[in-house]
Amino acid sequence: MEYAKLGNTDIEVSKLCVGCMSFGKAGTLHDWTVEETGTEKIVKHALDLGINFFDTANGYSEGTSEEYLGRALAEKYGVKMQQIAPAWEWAKGVTSPIIGATKAAHFDDAAGAFDVRLTQEDTAFLEEPYVPHRIVGAIDRNPEEGVRLLDVKK
Repeated sequence: MEYAKLGNTDIEVSKLCVGCMSFGKAGTLHDWTVEETGTEKIVKHALDLGINFFDTANGYSEGTSEEYLGRALAEKYGVKMQQIAPAWEWAKGVTSPIIGATKAAHFDDAAGAFDVRLTQEDTAFLEEPYVPHRIVGAIDRNPEEGVRLLDVKK
């Protein structure tokens, strides 16, 4: 596979990009979409070829395109999607991702992420579908009274 820099970044992407509009639950956007098993096979083959650039959107098949793509990457490592998420956050420098849980087993899944080491290509693969949006609401600026650090005594 041949690679190129993505825009003005240091992220290297394959010169072939997989369009993921064809992945997802049939009937949610198009009737001709590829179901999850077929998606996994296609994504695995693309990854085997060295393709690391995937174009998807949460609007494709009501978000199932993104779900299938995420599961295919989890399949690559033989882990659950719940283990990919913390590994991704650690790869981005997050010290301790918050794990919300409604079952004790969710912590077992999260702890399994310690065995996952994502490559730079994997991180680019996960981030490609996401476009940052302007922050709105209560957290769009610091409070006028300032921010209080928890480890600083006044």
